[in-house]
Amino acid sequence: MSTHYATLGLPANAPPAAIRQAYRRLVLLTHPDRTPDPAAHQRFLAVNDAYDVLRDPARRAAYDATLRRAAAPAFRPPSPGSAPRNSPPRHARPGPQAQPRRQSKTVSFDLRPYARPIRWLGRLLLAFGLLLLLDYGCLDYTAPARCLALKVASPDSMTTLVTTRGRADVYGPLPADILAVPLQVRSSLIFRFVREVLLPDGRALPVQRRGTSLPGFVCFMLPLALLSQWSWLSLAMRLNALMLAGITTVLILLLLLR
Repeated sequence: MSTHYATLGLPANAPPAAIRQAYRRLVLLTHPDRTPDPAAHQRFLAVNDAYDVLRDPARRAAYDATLRRAAAPAFRPPSPGSAPRNSPPRHARPGPQAQPRRQSKTVSFDLRPYARPIRWLGRLLLAFGLLLLLDYGCLDYTAPARCLALKVASPDSMTTLVTTRGRADVYGPLPADILAVPLQVRSSLIFRFVREVLLPDGRALPVQRRGTSLPGFVCFMLPLALLSQWSWLSLAMRLNALMLAGITTVLILLLLLR
């Protein structure tokens, strides 16, 4: 019977340091990024499964107990013709039979089929976060634009200009003909973060940059997406990191659409 110890090439009494060393060696040999062999990929999944069990002392103890029970000889009931040696007298009542203890079973979900989707979704979130940071901080250009609508919060506070090159939050008075005059808008290349709005006479409107909280969310999401790519972590930990990165990405998208 193939066991987790046999998968890692170790004896059953191997110390934790030997288990970690064997896991690292086998992961480097069978990682899908190093070899496209399907057999190597299956062995890579088996090595991860074995390490998930043996690196946890509680799970390893339960697994060792299961192996010992499987190796113990099965109990053979006495034949019908043979009488028990110490049979109780007929008039004696047998005591209540002790009910066997219920052994708690740990239900484990096989995450190995999801290893490739976890890796690709994590890379997609990494690319999205890096592109958003690059666009927010570096990529911009100036182009002609016109104002399509105004959203006034109050006469003396912020006014949102909806232009053909994005939205801009402006503080202070605006020209009365702002909807008719041509504008020069400096915005980012991809997500159109407006950085500057110029009137025809060259005056710049007092624009407050939108999405100032976006870099913080992106910097929180990127390490989580990076953890989902770390092959030293178990699949469960990589899935948890990917889920947190996905939730943060949803918040980022809501801020972009606001």
